[in-house]
Amino acid sequence: MKYDKYGLKVVEENFEHELNKQGLYRYIEMVPQVRVVPVTESGDFILIQEFKYPQDEYILCFPAGSVEKGETSLEAAKRELEEETSLTTETFIDLGAYHPMASTLRQDAKVFLAINVRPILMNNGDTYERSNIKTVKASLEGLFSAIANNRLNDGQALAAICKVFVAMGCFHGSKPSADAGLARTLAIGDRFDLRSINEDAKNARLSR
Repeated sequence: MKYDKYGLKVVEENFEHELNKQGLYRYIEMVPQVRVVPVTESGDFILIQEFKYPQDEYILCFPAGSVEKGETSLEAAKRELEEETSLTTETFIDLGAYHPMASTLRQDAKVFLAINVRPILMNNGDTYERSNIKTVKASLEGLFSAIANNRLNDGQALAAICKVFVAMGCFHGSKPSADAGLARTLAIGDRFDLRSINEDAKNARLSR
Protein backbone atom coordinates (compact mmCIF):
# COMPACT_ATOMS: atom_id res chain seq x y z
CA MET A 1 0.00 0.00 0.00
CA LYS A 2 1.55 3.31 -1.10
CA TYR A 3 -1.20 5.72 0.04
CA ASP A 4 -4.44 5.38 2.01
CA LYS A 5 -6.34 8.53 2.97
CA TYR A 6 -9.73 10.13 2.44
CA GLY A 7 -11.28 7.09 0.78
CA LEU A 8 -8.51 6.77 -1.82
CA LYS A 9 -5.85 4.05 -1.87
CA VAL A 10 -2.87 3.69 -4.17
CA VAL A 11 -2.04 -0.02 -4.32
CA GLU A 12 1.15 -1.65 -5.56
CA GLU A 13 1.10 -5.43 -6.00
CA ASN A 14 3.29 -8.11 -7.51
CA PHE A 15 1.48 -10.24 -10.06
CA GLU A 16 2.09 -13.28 -12.20
CA HIS A 17 0.32 -13.62 -15.53
CA GLU A 18 -1.00 -16.96 -16.73
CA LEU A 19 1.77 -16.94 -19.35
CA ASN A 20 4.31 -16.82 -16.50
CA LYS A 21 4.96 -13.15 -16.97
CA GLN A 22 5.72 -11.42 -13.67
CA GLY A 23 5.62 -7.76 -12.82
CA LEU A 24 4.49 -4.95 -10.56
CA TYR A 25 0.99 -3.47 -10.96
CA ARG A 26 -0.19 -0.17 -9.54
CA TYR A 27 -3.82 0.86 -9.33
CA ILE A 28 -6.16 3.14 -7.39
CA GLU A 29 -8.92 1.90 -5.11
CA MET A 30 -11.82 4.18 -4.11
CA VAL A 31 -15.06 3.81 -2.20
CA PRO A 32 -18.24 3.14 -4.27
CA GLN A 33 -20.00 6.09 -5.85
CA VAL A 34 -23.42 6.87 -7.25
CA ARG A 35 -24.49 8.98 -10.19
CA VAL A 36 -28.02 10.29 -10.46
CA VAL A 37 -29.76 11.27 -13.71
CA PRO A 38 -32.77 13.40 -12.66
CA VAL A 39 -35.78 13.79 -14.97
CA THR A 40 -38.66 16.19 -14.30
CA GLU A 41 -42.33 15.38 -14.84
CA SER A 42 -42.20 17.34 -18.11
CA GLY A 43 -39.28 15.23 -19.36
CA ASP A 44 -36.40 17.66 -18.86
CA PHE A 45 -33.04 16.40 -17.60
CA ILE A 46 -31.36 18.17 -14.68
CA LEU A 47 -27.58 18.53 -14.80
CA ILE A 48 -25.17 20.47 -12.63
CA GLN A 49 -22.19 22.70 -13.34
CA GLU A 50 -19.42 22.29 -10.79
CA PHE A 51 -15.80 23.40 -10.66
CA LYS A 52 -13.44 20.43 -11.08
CA TYR A 53 -10.00 21.25 -9.72
CA PRO A 54 -7.90 18.87 -11.91
CA GLN A 55 -9.49 20.35 -15.06
CA ASP A 56 -9.39 23.94 -13.72
CA GLU A 57 -12.84 24.67 -15.13
CA TYR A 58 -16.55 24.26 -14.52
CA ILE A 59 -17.78 20.92 -15.85
CA LEU A 60 -21.30 19.94 -16.88
CA CYS A 61 -22.23 16.66 -15.23
CA PHE A 62 -24.86 14.87 -13.13
CA PRO A 63 -25.26 14.82 -9.35
CA ALA A 64 -22.83 12.32 -7.89
CA GLY A 65 -20.90 11.37 -4.80
CA SER A 66 -19.49 8.67 -2.57
CA VAL A 67 -21.54 6.12 -0.69
CA GLU A 68 -20.90 6.96 2.94
CA LYS A 69 -20.24 4.35 5.62
CA GLY A 70 -23.51 2.71 6.67
CA GLU A 71 -25.41 3.98 3.62
CA THR A 72 -26.98 1.96 0.85
CA SER A 73 -26.41 3.13 -2.71
CA LEU A 74 -30.08 4.20 -2.89
CA GLU A 75 -29.72 6.31 0.25
CA ALA A 76 -26.59 7.91 -1.21
CA ALA A 77 -28.35 8.65 -4.50
CA LYS A 78 -31.27 10.36 -2.74
CA ARG A 79 -28.93 12.35 -0.47
CA GLU A 80 -26.69 13.53 -3.32
CA LEU A 81 -29.69 14.54 -5.43
CA GLU A 82 -31.10 16.63 -2.59
CA GLU A 83 -27.78 18.16 -1.54
CA GLU A 84 -26.61 19.15 -5.02
CA THR A 85 -29.89 20.16 -6.72
CA SER A 86 -32.44 20.81 -3.95
CA LEU A 87 -34.65 18.29 -5.74
CA THR A 88 -36.13 15.02 -4.55
CA THR A 89 -38.35 12.13 -5.64
CA GLU A 90 -39.62 8.81 -4.38
CA THR A 91 -38.92 7.04 -7.67
CA PHE A 92 -35.34 5.89 -8.23
CA ILE A 93 -34.52 3.22 -10.81
CA ASP A 94 -31.27 1.32 -10.33
CA LEU A 95 -29.61 1.00 -13.76
CA GLY A 96 -26.65 -0.96 -12.44
CA ALA A 97 -22.98 -0.34 -11.81
CA TYR A 98 -20.00 0.15 -14.11
CA HIS A 99 -16.23 0.40 -13.69
CA PRO A 100 -15.07 3.97 -14.47
CA MET A 101 -11.48 3.00 -15.44
CA ALA A 102 -11.19 -0.76 -15.26
CA SER A 103 -7.42 -0.98 -15.78
CA THR A 104 -6.39 1.68 -13.26
CA LEU A 105 -9.25 2.12 -10.78
CA ARG A 106 -11.04 -0.42 -8.58
CA GLN A 107 -14.42 1.15 -7.90
CA ASP A 108 -18.08 0.48 -8.53
CA ALA A 109 -20.08 3.47 -9.76
CA LYS A 110 -23.83 2.86 -9.77
CA VAL A 111 -26.29 4.83 -11.91
CA PHE A 112 -29.77 5.78 -10.72
CA LEU A 113 -32.50 7.32 -12.86
CA ALA A 114 -34.58 9.69 -10.70
CA ILE A 115 -38.04 10.19 -12.22
CA ASN A 116 -40.46 13.08 -11.56
CA VAL A 117 -38.03 15.12 -9.45
CA ARG A 118 -39.48 18.13 -7.64
CA PRO A 119 -38.11 20.94 -5.43
CA ILE A 120 -37.75 20.36 -1.71
CA LEU A 121 -38.65 23.05 0.81
CA MET A 122 -35.45 22.77 2.82
CA ASN A 123 -32.04 22.03 1.38
CA ASN A 124 -29.61 20.33 3.75
CA GLY A 125 -26.65 20.55 1.40
CA ASP A 126 -23.48 22.07 2.77
CA THR A 127 -22.40 25.67 2.18
CA TYR A 128 -20.07 24.75 -0.69
CA GLU A 129 -22.76 22.88 -2.59
CA ARG A 130 -25.33 25.63 -2.12
CA SER A 131 -22.96 28.32 -3.40
CA ASN A 132 -20.80 26.54 -5.99
CA ILE A 133 -23.12 24.16 -7.82
CA LYS A 134 -25.48 25.49 -10.49
CA THR A 135 -28.34 23.38 -11.85
CA VAL A 136 -28.96 23.27 -15.59
CA LYS A 137 -32.19 22.08 -17.24
CA ALA A 138 -31.98 20.40 -20.65
CA SER A 139 -34.54 18.85 -22.96
CA LEU A 140 -33.75 15.52 -24.58
CA GLU A 141 -32.73 17.33 -27.79
CA GLY A 142 -30.64 19.73 -25.73
CA LEU A 143 -28.88 16.82 -24.08
CA PHE A 144 -28.12 15.25 -27.48
CA SER A 145 -26.82 18.62 -28.69
CA ALA A 146 -24.60 19.08 -25.62
CA ILE A 147 -23.04 15.67 -26.23
CA ALA A 148 -22.64 16.20 -29.97
CA ASN A 149 -21.03 19.63 -29.50
CA ASN A 150 -18.74 18.42 -26.70
CA ARG A 151 -20.30 20.69 -24.09
CA LEU A 152 -21.12 17.59 -22.06
CA ASN A 153 -17.77 15.81 -22.02
CA ASP A 154 -17.50 14.43 -18.49
CA GLY A 155 -16.77 10.72 -18.89
CA GLN A 156 -18.80 9.65 -15.86
CA ALA A 157 -21.81 11.66 -17.04
CA LEU A 158 -21.55 10.13 -20.51
CA ALA A 159 -21.47 6.62 -19.04
CA ALA A 160 -24.52 7.41 -16.90
CA ILE A 161 -26.57 8.89 -19.74
CA CYS A 162 -25.62 5.98 -21.99
CA LYS A 163 -27.23 3.62 -19.46
CA VAL A 164 -30.32 5.84 -19.34
CA PHE A 165 -30.58 6.04 -23.15
CA VAL A 166 -30.37 2.25 -23.40
CA ALA A 167 -33.12 1.90 -20.80
CA MET A 168 -35.24 4.45 -22.70
CA GLY A 169 -34.77 2.56 -25.96
CA CYS A 170 -33.07 5.52 -27.65
CA PHE A 171 -30.79 3.24 -29.67
CA HIS A 172 -33.67 1.35 -31.27
CA GLY A 173 -34.58 3.23 -34.42
CA SER A 174 -34.26 6.97 -35.04
CA LYS A 175 -33.42 9.67 -32.52
CA PRO A 176 -36.54 10.27 -30.42
CA SER A 177 -38.38 13.55 -30.11
CA ALA A 178 -38.82 15.23 -26.74
CA ASP A 179 -42.34 13.84 -26.35
CA ALA A 180 -41.23 10.36 -27.35
CA GLY A 181 -38.26 10.66 -25.00
CA LEU A 182 -40.51 11.56 -22.09
CA ALA A 183 -42.86 8.72 -22.88
CA ARG A 184 -39.97 6.29 -23.07
CA THR A 185 -38.49 7.60 -19.84
CA LEU A 186 -41.73 7.14 -17.92
CA ALA A 187 -42.38 3.80 -19.63
CA ILE A 188 -39.22 2.43 -18.06
CA GLY A 189 -41.41 1.87 -15.02
CA ASP A 190 -43.20 -0.87 -16.95
CA ARG A 191 -39.99 -2.92 -16.85
CA PHE A 192 -39.29 -2.39 -13.15
CA ASP A 193 -41.19 -2.94 -9.92
CA LEU A 194 -41.66 0.72 -9.02
CA ARG A 195 -43.71 -0.15 -5.95
CA SER A 196 -40.70 -1.90 -4.48
CA ILE A 197 -38.39 0.93 -5.47
CA ASN A 198 -40.71 3.53 -3.94
CA GLU A 199 -40.99 1.54 -0.72
CA ASP A 200 -37.21 1.29 -0.48
CA ALA A 201 -36.94 5.05 -0.96
CA LYS A 202 -39.50 5.77 1.75
CA ASN A 203 -37.72 3.47 4.16
CA ALA A 204 -34.26 4.86 3.41
CA ARG A 205 -32.50 6.09 6.53
CA LEU A 206 -30.44 8.98 5.26
CA SER A 207 -27.17 9.80 6.98
CA ARG A 208 -26.64 13.55 7.09
